[in-house]
Amino acid sequence: MGLTGQDIRDKQFGKSFRGYNEVEVDRFLDEVAHRLDQLARDNADLRQQLEHLSAKLEQYQRLENTLHNTVVVAQQAAEEIQSGARREAELILEEARSRAGQMLREAEARVEEARRRVEELIRHARLFQAQIRNLLASQMDLLENESRQLEEAAGQAAAALAQDSGAQVAGGGAATPGA
Repeated sequence: MGLTGQDIRDKQFGKSFRGYNEVEVDRFLDEVAHRLDQLARDNADLRQQLEHLSAKLEQYQRLENTLHNTVVVAQQAAEEIQSGARREAELILEEARSRAGQMLREAEARVEEARRRVEELIRHARLFQAQIRNLLASQMDLLENESRQLEEAAGQAAAALAQDSGAQVAGGGAATPGA
């Protein structure tokens, strides 16, 4: 350790002829001792402050490292969240496209089934129309045949009546039925 204020106070000088004024030297030594003591206290205070500030600096450096690590972890977490969100969005989009494709295929199948049924109904309607036409044509033929037969029967009945009337007029009398 170095020189202290007490060391200066305790220092004794030998006396010599024509030496310094003892009172002035003692006063000066007291002042130097006092100043040295003050400097030692100031130095101790400064050392204590330095230790305190060094501890705080170390604490702040640890805090800075912790904050840096936290920021890095937060950035990584944000990137993972974004990546996960992108993947999830892609999966949702892919599923939506798949469902839309499935719905489109189902709709196309229903449209095709409806078209097939409409074509079948049209075919049945045409077949039914043809059957009705054939039925109507055969009914018309029957009506025409019956009409001809009625005309022929009416013509024969008229000729028979005309013959019977001519025979009665020629025979002079009224014909008796059943005679």
